[in-house]
Amino acid sequence: MSNVIRINSICPCDSTAEGGFNIFLPVGVYQAGTIVVNQLTIYNQTTSQKWATGPLSTITVTDEGVIGVYTQLKAVLDLDPEGILPQGRYCMFLDIDFTSTTGVPLHRIEEICTVSLCVSEEQLMDDFVTDILSTDCETDCTEYLKEIYWEAYTMYRVLKILDPCGIEENWDLGLGKLSGLLTTLKKDLCVNC
Repeated sequence: MSNVIRINSICPCDSTAEGGFNIFLPVGVYQAGTIVVNQLTIYNQTTSQKWATGPLSTITVTDEGVIGVYTQLKAVLDLDPEGILPQGRYCMFLDIDFTSTTGVPLHRIEEICTVSLCVSEEQLMDDFVTDILSTDCETDCTEYLKEIYWEAYTMYRVLKILDPCGIEENWDLGLGKLSGLLTTLKKDLCVNC
C-alpha cells in the first residue's frame, strides 16, 4: 500500500465530491477516525488566490470515513457565485494530527500540488461535440479550426499531466497559449459557422 496522499480532481465540474474535491489518506499510515484537520490552505500560484480553513473560513472539510484503503476527507471551497475554480497551479498545505496504526499520536504538514484546467476542459468538451464532430459547419475554415482545436487539446493534455514544479513560469506561459487558442477557436467558430 502506498503512503502517498491522493486527491481527485479539484475541478468541481469533474469531481466526485459535489462542490469540492476529496483528499485520500492511506489507512495504513493515518488511522481512521483519529484524523484532526488543524488547517487546510489552498493557494493558486498562478492567480495568487487563497482559500483556508479557520476563523474566516473559505473551505469546509468533513471526514467522509473509510473508502477501500483510504480515509476520505471532503473539501468544499467557497467559490464565486458561478462555482468556477480559477485555472492554474495549486498547492495545498494540510496540517493534521492523527494516530498512527501503531497507536502513536503524530502531527504532520503535507504539501500536495496539482493543477486546475476546468474552464479549458469544459470548452474543449463542448467544442468537440458541437463543432468538431458537427457536419453543420462546412466552410473553408473547418480544417483550420480543427487544427487549432487539436493544438489546444494537446496543450491542455500536456499542462494537465506535466508536473509544474521547477518550470512554473513555462507552465504559466503554456496556460496563456492554451487560453489564446481557445479564444481564437471560439471567436472563429462564431464568425465562420
